[in-house]
Amino acid sequence: MAVLGLCVAPPIGLEPMTDWLTAIKGSIPLDPSGRAFTITDSVLDSFAMFCRVDLQRSNKTVKMHINALRRYNREMGNTIDAAKIRSWLFKYRNKNVNPRTYRWFLCAIKVFCRDYLKKGEWVQTLKFPRIDLKLITQLPSKEELKQILQCTST
Repeated sequence: MAVLGLCVAPPIGLEPMTDWLTAIKGSIPLDPSGRAFTITDSVLDSFAMFCRVDLQRSNKTVKMHINALRRYNREMGNTIDAAKIRSWLFKYRNKNVNPRTYRWFLCAIKVFCRDYLKKGEWVQTLKFPRIDLKLITQLPSKEELKQILQCTST
């Protein structure tokens, strides 16, 4: 099963869709304490399928979620729990990253934990940052508009 592929079929013999999803989710590895999950390639594959089928997310959205989770894996290791999530997000808040980037990370983590792992309590209190819209303060001059129109007409 390819994470970023456009067309992924469930394993043969596990119909309907909820049966194969349950089979995959039943194999998500727990750490010995039972409080953290191990994120493997097969977990990412099944999460991608879950996003596409159950949540009806676009391929671009699924790719963004998978990329965010892979980044989490690189930086925090392959286990995920509430404390590690907050530690990871706190690191980015301290780096003063663009609020849109932080929002993207948070969205992927929330969907993964709340919807896929059914661990909503891990991310329940996490809020999205406020994003200020950039207002247009100056309109283009007539000369600039003419240049734009000339460029688009050729």
